[in-house]
Amino acid sequence: MKKFSAYLLALGMMFSAVPMNTAYAAETTAVAASAEDPASQIGINDIAGKWNYQVSSGNYAVEEGAKDNGTVEIKADGTYSYTDTNGKVTTGTVKIGIDEVGGTKFTTVLFSSGTEVSFAGYYRSAYEISIGNGGMARLVREAEPSVKINDIVGKWWYEIANVTFENGAKSNGTIEIKADGTYSHTDANGKVTTGTVKIGAEVIEGTKIDTVFFNDGTKDGFGGYLRKLNDVKMISIGNGDTARLIRQPEVTIGVKDVVGKWDYQVSDGTTTVDKLAKPNGTIEIKADGTYSYTDLNGKVTTGTIKLDYEMIEYSVFDTVSFIDSTGKRFTGGIYRKESQEISLGNGGQGRLVRSADTTILSGDANCDNSVDLSDAVLIMQSISNPSKYGVKGTDKNKITEQGNINADCSSTGDGVTNADALAIQKYKLAIITSLPEKK
Repeated sequence: MKKFSAYLLALGMMFSAVPMNTAYAAETTAVAASAEDPASQIGINDIAGKWNYQVSSGNYAVEEGAKDNGTVEIKADGTYSYTDTNGKVTTGTVKIGIDEVGGTKFTTVLFSSGTEVSFAGYYRSAYEISIGNGGMARLVREAEPSVKINDIVGKWWYEIANVTFENGAKSNGTIEIKADGTYSHTDANGKVTTGTVKIGAEVIEGTKIDTVFFNDGTKDGFGGYLRKLNDVKMISIGNGDTARLIRQPEVTIGVKDVVGKWDYQVSDGTTTVDKLAKPNGTIEIKADGTYSYTDLNGKVTTGTIKLDYEMIEYSVFDTVSFIDSTGKRFTGGIYRKESQEISLGNGGQGRLVRSADTTILSGDANCDNSVDLSDAVLIMQSISNPSKYGVKGTDKNKITEQGNINADCSSTGDGVTNADALAIQKYKLAIITSLPEKK
């Protein structure tokens, strides 16, 4: 092992790659061995298992920018198998030893194939083996990922920081991840690059973190760690907070959630509208996505609504915009479900609140201003699968609070039951002539 340092210097330059910048790579130092019995400190069983092989592009240390270079599996019998990113497998033996640097002894791990050294490094912790002396490659303990490809399918914004994200960001295009494990990256100039996605996990300082690698088949791959801030999923790229992917949110409300009459209120200019409001007309939103605004003088303006979202401090809010007949935005703001309010603008100077005289169309569970068998179906879905179709369900076609009120159309006052769905069927078959059904 006297020539081990020389091996490391040479081996640190054997591999090159395009950076996969990592967000959680821990700073570690090689583990010093015991002077009394150094070789007994780390055994083969301590390093047995699967490891991710990562290499740097050469522009910075591997913990700041790394690319997937395959996997290494170390077995308890002292053998190993290395599978590169092209699927080629190399096998050999593992030898644990000691190297002395500046009077301090460190545990070393040597991977040999036949009589030749394949690669070697220092044992830094139970989760990392550095390869070479230059910080250009490493093995990181592999773990079972807690996510699958379907968890990250969709469109992501690719952003690059202006030094850090606190100073702003610029777009590097978008990435779309597909369920078949492929992706396409459209950069800011419209150039499209495609490739495959690899999901993994690493254990760093005892904490498991899910990883996502994007491999385009060249040295230009990249990747990072999956994390979440408030409502927003991210794949952080790099330790320096310089690049990231942000999951594009989805609109979680439908037109039926906002159908009905709303009072348009504005502030008197001295305070916010929630403290002192004065009327500014009414807005009626219809099931076909159109609206009509009647001001205090009786003048009517019509147009269409647009449902979207706004992201503030990594929290996502549903928004409603009112577009007039000329295509201009009339007004709009954040939809607040709990208070049944649409706040207008950012200064708290205007809002829409549900009109107290909202008409109840008995049986109209889906709030489309008509009663038919689709209302009966929604009632039964909300009862049988409330987590999906109930008022607080996850499906975009779930029953709304107003729909839940309308649905109580048999023996009103007892809540929504299967009897309400049956009453609608009776009504459509002309067994009863009106709703609500009286018993």
